Amino acid sequence: DEFIVECPAVGEINKILIEHNNKGLSSGWFLDRILIEDTQDHRTYEFPCNRWLAKDEDDKQIARYLLPKGAMPAKKQLEDGTLTF
Repeated sequence: DEFIVECPAVGEINKILIEHNNKGLSSGWFLDRILIEDTQDHRTYEFPCNRWLAKDEDDKQIARYLLPKGAMPAKKQLEDGTLTF
C-alpha cells in the first residue's frame, strides 16, 4: 500500500514508531518496510522491518520502533564510542 501524507519539515529522521490499535477481524499485518520521501531535501529514508504487527503472529507486537537503513544501533555506538547526545 502507498500513502501520501503532507507535513511540515521535520529535519533528519533518526527513528519512527509504527503501530496500530488491533481493532477488527484479522487486524494484524506484515510490514516489509517504510519509505519516506522528503521532497524539500530530495532525500529518501528507508526503514526496514520485515516483521508482523499482530497479536497472533511472530512476537505478538503491534508497535515497533524502526531505524533507517544503515543506522547503527545505540548499543554498537556505545561500544565503539560514537554515540552522541
